[in-house]
This record gives sequence, C-alpha cells and structure tokens, in this order.
Amino acid sequence: MAAMNVSNAFLGAAPGVAAFNSLASLSGMSCRCRIGVRTTQTLINAKLVAASRLLDELDAAIASNRLADWTGTAAEEYRTRLNRIARQSALLRDDMIATSRLLWSAGAA
Repeated sequence: MAAMNVSNAFLGAAPGVAAFNSLASLSGMSCRCRIGVRTTQTLINAKLVAASRLLDELDAAIASNRLADWTGTAAEEYRTRLNRIARQSALLRDDMIATSRLLWSAGAA
C-alpha cells in the first residue's frame, strides 16, 4: 500500500503538530499519517465513550419517565416524542458503533 501524503500546510495548521513531528522520529513511526490516525482514534473514541454514557442516561430517563398515569392529547404527544427520541438514540448509538469500527480499522491497513 502506498503511503498517504499529507499537506505540509495542513500539518502546520493542525494543533499538536510539534507532538506529531516529535513522535514521527520514533522508531517504527515512519509516517505522520499513522500518528494522526492514532491521535484521532484516541480523541474520537473518548468522545464516543462519553456520548454513549450520555445516551445510556437518556435511555434510562426515558424508560422511567413515561408518565403512564397521564392521559389525554398532551400525554400522547409527550410519549410519541419520547419514543422518537429513543429511536434516534438507538440510531445514533448504531452509527457510533459503526464509526468506531471504521476508525479502528484505519490503522490496520
């Protein structure tokens, strides 16, 4: 596989370039791209984990706050919206898992 070229202008504008440059000189680190991938994996993974925890909290709150005794049009609309949010949460979680798999496969090639 051919090495990826990364624009020097991009590297110069990116935060943490000094860290990339110093890590690139370590043995086994022949490509700044790999360092960028690892840095991105670490950052995005941390955000995905945090978002997953928030989704867990959201799902628990939705499950425990359906207000089953409440009736009427407003109550039905409230539960309809809760159901929609729960579906969106599940879709977001699925997308996050798929994104994480793709991200962690990036350094394997």
